[in-house]
Amino acid sequence: MNKFLIIFSCIFGLNTQAMNVFSQWTNNDVLLVLDMQKDFKAAHNIYLLKYITDEIKRAQARGDLIILMGYTLTGSARHVSHISCIEKLVNNYDAKLKLIKMEDSGLNALEEAFNKYNVNTIAHIRLVGVNTDACIAKTALDLHEHMNVKKIYILKNGCASSNASRHEETLLQFELMNSFKLSVL
Repeated sequence: MNKFLIIFSCIFGLNTQAMNVFSQWTNNDVLLVLDMQKDFKAAHNIYLLKYITDEIKRAQARGDLIILMGYTLTGSARHVSHISCIEKLVNNYDAKLKLIKMEDSGLNALEEAFNKYNVNTIAHIRLVGVNTDACIAKTALDLHEHMNVKKIYILKNGCASSNASRHEETLLQFELMNSFKLSVL
């Protein structure tokens, strides 16, 4: 069993609990919240936090699957501490997953979770979180290239970086991609 599945099992305990998450997912849309962790400077932007909390509430109202993904070098969920207002909103919702990644891209963690629980159809993935020029960009590109998703949206008001110019440059690069599958909103 690899590190991801061990962490996944620790978070959910029994497989029936994880399956219940997917039974609560009422559509094929996903809100992916990346790296909104206490130790990431960009995650503390008050405007970003307001936008993401509002987006979580909208996702809950739509019945989206909400994935709170954290970054760690150790592979241990203990080393991921999310911003409390984000975690509290997500914890009070049934259709959620909490995943850990050990690289910039969240693709491997998503693929393992979706494969394990036979999730084959995802209509839309909305990406929010930090850092736009690293984890958001790498995850968006990997999802675009490797996952069967109809549409991927980077919600620009829901993303930030500790370097504002790199944030803007990255968003502009995605806008210039002019891809049918990947858009910046």
